Amino acid sequence: MKVWEKIATAALVAIAILITLALWIKGILVQFLWVMINFTAFMIGPISIIGLIMLKLLGLRGIRSVLTYEKKDSPVHRVDPRVKFLYVLCVSLLSALLGWYPLLIGLSLATLIPWLYARPSKTRAKAVLYLCILPLFGMAWGQGLYFGLGFDWPVTIIYRIPQLKFNLSGTHSFPAMIGLERITIEGLRYGFLQGFRVVAVNSAALLVLITTRPSDLVFGLIKMFLPYEIGFMVLTAIRFIPKFLHDAGIVLNAEKARGLDMSVKKSYNPVVLTGTLARVIRGLSYVTIPVVISAMRSGKNLAVAAETRAFRAKSRRTYLREIKMTRKDKILSIILIAIMIAGVVLSYLGYGAPPGGVT
Repeated sequence: MKVWEKIATAALVAIAILITLALWIKGILVQFLWVMINFTAFMIGPISIIGLIMLKLLGLRGIRSVLTYEKKDSPVHRVDPRVKFLYVLCVSLLSALLGWYPLLIGLSLATLIPWLYARPSKTRAKAVLYLCILPLFGMAWGQGLYFGLGFDWPVTIIYRIPQLKFNLSGTHSFPAMIGLERITIEGLRYGFLQGFRVVAVNSAALLVLITTRPSDLVFGLIKMFLPYEIGFMVLTAIRFIPKFLHDAGIVLNAEKARGLDMSVKKSYNPVVLTGTLARVIRGLSYVTIPVVISAMRSGKNLAVAAETRAFRAKSRRTYLREIKMTRKDKILSIILIAIMIAGVVLSYLGYGAPPGGVT
């Protein structure tokens, strides 16, 4: 074979290898892009959308209003805090015992009755509605993705998420490593079932937060034989959460006044969307550091104030205002305890489960 024939053969082989590599790399890139699109659409997308919807509809001020006491003179506001704790315990117990859609939906609707007597403002009512409804869809979506993984349960697959093999044997793939393989009907049903449990408990807990003074919450816990040190911790946590949100709003406005761009540009260009997301994340990092520093300073000042006032100096403490249960509070307590006992008995007898024992 002549030299030029050898060179031509080598060139053809090299071209064939390059074309094969190009097609292989192109296939991997296309597969990777398709997998990442699915991963974003089915995992990151819904979570981000729910969070953005909640932040857009409520804002920091709306979220802060849900976690703070609203001063009013309503029948619910006048109820003893210990009875309210018992109410939350009753709803939590029933939501855990019941496993049938009509019963859980009925329990969730029943928690709306005290809200009618509490007469919250429109802002708080809207915030409570969003905080109860949005997690319902979030839990349904999460269970739709992860229900039955690791178990040999018969499931109906709606959509199978593409996988990216990243080793020669094909034993490892993404996003199956984190459990993202398919979406099932049974998972969505189970997620909505769990979501209604969360709706009922959220509704009851938020009612207590909005209609009870933080100090009364602590006094109620102490009257229930909880050490006052733990009560002080609970009171501090309740008071600090709205303060953190308030500080975050102040810092964010100050950063915007100094030229920080947190606007979201409407575009279908992935490059523009990626840049917008990176800019928002970077802006949030600018907000987080000052808020954390402010929280540490507030905690230090609170510790110094507690020490100067002889915190924990005596085992028994006196209070400026005592809380006492009225006759109506005692009747409500008896009713709630009777409901809990009835729920436990009915669940033990099988009446809390769905017909046939299948959810």
